[in-house]
Amino acid sequence: MPFDAASLRTSILNVRMAEASRPVSGRAPRERFDPEPWRAELRGFVLRMGAGQDVDDVVQETFLRALRAPPQVRPRAWLHRVALNVLRDRVRRARPRGEEAAVAALETRSPDPGAAAIVRDTVRVAWEAATRLPDRQRAALILRIQRHLDYDEIAVVLECSVATARQHFHLAIRAVRDALAEENDD
Repeated sequence: MPFDAASLRTSILNVRMAEASRPVSGRAPRERFDPEPWRAELRGFVLRMGAGQDVDDVVQETFLRALRAPPQVRPRAWLHRVALNVLRDRVRRARPRGEEAAVAALETRSPDPGAAAIVRDTVRVAWEAATRLPDRQRAALILRIQRHLDYDEIAVVLECSVATARQHFHLAIRAVRDALAEENDD
């Protein structure tokens, strides 16, 4: 039975994860770390950060790294940082599909076609502005607004100080707000 490339990659990563979770002979077994509860959250983050069709591969690679060297503190923030590092290692080819999902969710709340059109345009402009942000600002924006991480956790993810994490977030908010204001002026 022939394998397609995606299922073959997934199979290889599953084997690697199983090997990484086995204790090395001569060493005491590590405490088991289960990254699985964060799979859906990481998938959403990785998708928003631009992974496109590589979302599952990035999450699997993140979990593989987590099993090799489990986090000592703040596993949630640590996993986001690892995922961001995995993304930095990959070539980004596809644009995230998050804009369409956001528009669909907001349109269901607004039955008026005119209001739905305004919502659609607002989301489009905000999303386009967010995609033009530098990586650190976009990551801070997504982590704070969508993932509800506090600034301490964002600092861990971005490997910076809390003040710098706060600055990245506020610069991102300002850029999106300015894009929305510019669109309203037109």
